[in-house]
Amino acid sequence: IDGDTISCRNIPENIRLAGIDAPDKNCRGRRSGNCTLRGERGDWNVSREALQTMLRRGKVQVHFYNGTTYGRRIALVCGRGINLNARMVNMRYAIAKPTWTGRGIRDKCK
Repeated sequence: IDGDTISCRNIPENIRLAGIDAPDKNCRGRRSGNCTLRGERGDWNVSREALQTMLRRGKVQVHFYNGTTYGRRIALVCGRGINLNARMVNMRYAIAKPTWTGRGIRDKCK
């Protein structure tokens, strides 16, 4: 969907990657820093494509946390043993938001 939200065929609701914030497609008048960014991380499409590429490399594991945000379940997403939440931050396609279930970027994948 974008750089911090995914959908899976076998999970009915969308999944929000915990602890990160990627550029939004449509800010609908909001003035957050995420809406005014430009460049590699500031382009929502580049961020989305980076996450899609990581997800296409094989099966992923989704580890849900308690709570939801805008109807999305919050989760740690792992691909090939790699924490994709943290990888999005490390590759500068998203920023860390520890106050938004920051465990998502600290937890280990098994």
